[in-house]
Order: sequence, then C-alpha cells, then structure tokens
Amino acid sequence: MKQILAAACAALIGIALVSPAGASLTSSAASAISITNYLPHKSKHTKAEMAESARRQDSYKSYFSKKYGYEPTTDQIRNWYERAYGVEPV
Repeated sequence: MKQILAAACAALIGIALVSPAGASLTSSAASAISITNYLPHKSKHTKAEMAESARRQDSYKSYFSKKYGYEPTTDQIRNWYERAYGVEPV
C-alpha cells in the first residue's frame, strides 16, 4: 500500500513539474501562430490600402484631365490627396 501511495505521489509531483513547462510551450506556440496569422493579414491590409490609394489618384487624374484638358502633375495629385484625405498617398 505504501509503495502504491509513494508511486502516486511521485507521479503527481512529476506532472506538476512538467505542467508549467508544457503550459509555457503552449502559450509560445499560440503566440507563434498568432504572429504567423498576423503577417499575411497585415500584408493584405497594406495591399488593399495601396490599391485604394491608386484608385483614388487615378479617379482624380481622370476628373482633372476632363475638366482642364491636360494631365495633372505628380505634385498636384499629391497636394490634392493630402488636402482631401489628410494623409500622404501610399
């Protein structure tokens, strides 16, 4: 009976010692997965912003050339974008 009790106690102590390391490993793995998932999401978001910025600039260029009969300069487009949206074009 004492041997069974001693074996059970040894098993519980062993599990207790391994458990925090396992929990730490799990949280590290979870953070690695979240970082891995974050990077493609960030890339997609940046590409979408760039596409939206290009679309806006092309739209303004078309409007400007129809109204004034010539293409706006890069500085004119940049100035318009900063006035209209409050940020520099991407």
